[in-house]
Amino acid sequence: MQPFGLEARQSVTDDRLAPYLYQTLNTGDEQQATTITLGLLAGWDVNGLIRDGGIFCSSVNTSRNPSRWLTQALSSPLGRWVLLEPGMSRIGIGASELTPAGEMAVVTTYSFFDTADHRVEEGVVLAELDRQRRAHGVPAARRVANDAAMQKALREINTNAVTSSVALNNVIQETVAARSHSASGYLVETTDVKRLKFEPLLLSSSTLDVEVGVTHYRAPGAAWGQYVVLFVITDHGAMTHLAKHALKNRAAF
Repeated sequence: MQPFGLEARQSVTDDRLAPYLYQTLNTGDEQQATTITLGLLAGWDVNGLIRDGGIFCSSVNTSRNPSRWLTQALSSPLGRWVLLEPGMSRIGIGASELTPAGEMAVVTTYSFFDTADHRVEEGVVLAELDRQRRAHGVPAARRVANDAAMQKALREINTNAVTSSVALNNVIQETVAARSHSASGYLVETTDVKRLKFEPLLLSSSTLDVEVGVTHYRAPGAAWGQYVVLFVITDHGAMTHLAKHALKNRAAF
């Protein structure tokens, strides 16, 4: 595994709040502890668009040796996940001395959206869709290759040029115009493409021709980024004059 990169600014924040977090955990003030934990996990001082993160806090009462703290942290399942998860690449560290000879520390770790190319995630979505379709007793979906309209929509979402719902509507309109068939759309915004809840239409249709696109963006005011998954379903049995009806009544956001 690669070493962590230290998030210096986030470490200052972690260090400043470490004693308050320790105090609230000892006094049982769950609301205050939650507020501090979520604030640190948000990573407002982290450099980059966060995809996932973890936080771990513990104390050693008889030593201030960092290796002693680390040994204890790695004996905890949560500590192992936060510190050893391969996708995490950067870390913030805050510490506070305990009287008479102890130490507590809080660490926050982060993974990031490092690329706009999400073809791997598209494959993950399709594999899960097919798995659930088989469980419903219907054949696997037939994937339609992403065309220029889908690629443009993904770029616009990624740069916050348009909202995800507007981008999906644009794709459907261009799909209808180019293919002379009715089309419907569906989108999901999520932090984990492996845990999607699919629209019943995607699971129950005996045949399904579907175009799938995945991108990410940061919603206004959000600390982390999130995935956007676009589905465009082509109905080869319907003619163009039905397309507007499909767009209006079957697109789900």
